[in-house]
Amino acid sequence: MTDAELEALLGRYRPVGPGTGLRRRLLVSRVTQWLPAAVAFVLAALLYLSASTQRLYIGARLPAMPPITLAPQPEAMQQP
Repeated sequence: MTDAELEALLGRYRPVGPGTGLRRRLLVSRVTQWLPAAVAFVLAALLYLSASTQRLYIGARLPAMPPITLAPQPEAMQQP
């Protein structure tokens, strides 16, 4: 078999892809597999963002507390 004969033989068959129905079924099955995970990720990210924003708002509203010391203060030891 020569190259020309092989080219002629292979020229009869044209490569074709899957039909549109098969592509649609594959796409739908992949989307339905990943959709719950994607929704859970987005929901977790939104909840985390909301919680961090609320922590910032609460921290801005609370007054700063003075440091707590366990040693007695000299003013408290003096008796009038």
